[in-house]
Amino acid sequence: MMVTFEGGPAVGKTTVAEELAVSHGCCTVPEVNQLFGKEKRVSNLWYYQKQVERWALAFHNKDIGNLSILDGDVFQPIWFNAIFHQEDWGDIEA
Repeated sequence: MMVTFEGGPAVGKTTVAEELAVSHGCCTVPEVNQLFGKEKRVSNLWYYQKQVERWALAFHNKDIGNLSILDGDVFQPIWFNAIFHQEDWGDIEA
């Protein structure tokens, strides 16, 4: 099974994911910046591509029988671009 914890910053997504990992042996896939760092983005699609990589990691863990938790919003590339459009993160079509 694969689940995602979504919500605004600092609402407890990581805390809950870490507790489930400790208490039930769940596999947690950290958010993009924690997993891949805040390296220089080489394209407007970098963040989206890293979200896809996170999903692939969670999907793999699910396939080997672990409850896999995506810690962080997989839809962030969509809403983030809408909120911070002036930052040139790419458009919704990308």
